[in-house]
Amino acid sequence: MDRTRYMLIILIVSAGLLFITFYPGAMSIDSYEQLRQARSGQFGDWHPPFMAWVWRAFDAILQGSILMLLAQLGLYLFSLWAIARVALPGPDSVRLGFVIASLWLAPVSGIIGVVWKDIWTSCLLLLTGACCLAITTATGRAWHLRCLGAAALAFTAALLFRPNAVFAGVPLLAYLLWMTRPAPRTVRWGVSVLFVGAAASALLLLVSSGLNRVLTVHHQHPLQSILIFDIAGVSTLSGRADFLNDASESIPDVMRQQRSVELSALQAAYY
Repeated sequence: MDRTRYMLIILIVSAGLLFITFYPGAMSIDSYEQLRQARSGQFGDWHPPFMAWVWRAFDAILQGSILMLLAQLGLYLFSLWAIARVALPGPDSVRLGFVIASLWLAPVSGIIGVVWKDIWTSCLLLLTGACCLAITTATGRAWHLRCLGAAALAFTAALLFRPNAVFAGVPLLAYLLWMTRPAPRTVRWGVSVLFVGAAASALLLLVSSGLNRVLTVHHQHPLQSILIFDIAGVSTLSGRADFLNDASESIPDVMRQQRSVELSALQAAYY
């Protein structure tokens, strides 16, 4: 048996073990909430609704989280392989070894089977990185445009799952644009691609935010809720309950139609 086939078997066994470990897909309270929205079709905006929309399609085929688990495992493996193909010289056995080693990194193997938007975002950013690296081996304007288009699609998908992925996209897109120009590359060109990368990231963020807004059925005001939690925490630590009363002027319905909030009630909820 040659080395490549041996490494492929190890990879299949490794992926299978992780699938069995997390079967049918580990879930947290966030996962359950998004599954609830997927089944009801009532997409809120506490989490980007795109994930619930995707899950709704999978759930119509096979109920539960198993297809989401398979999809995110497959996306992660594909992204790693795409990076290995362009970044690692040598035979395929070396590339397969890289994928296996990455798969069993403790920070990865411990959460890769949890159905979270964070996992999907990370995998899609890896795929964006693979597209950026691919441009270093691409020749010709047509291939450069394909790499740019693939990177833009992968990055937009990452933004659909988590808008704060925009901060990871700026250096990736800047590098992609940097490599489209043959050497020698100037400092001026480097500054230019940074600005263009930032502008492109902002544009794709607007596009993804617009798509999520279209999918949103009802607003849950996540920022308002976070502010309320913070104010309640400050009240608990300071021993004063009047902060919520003061905040009621700027945060709608912060008091939930109550005249006041007892400090003991807040302290019971915080520890």
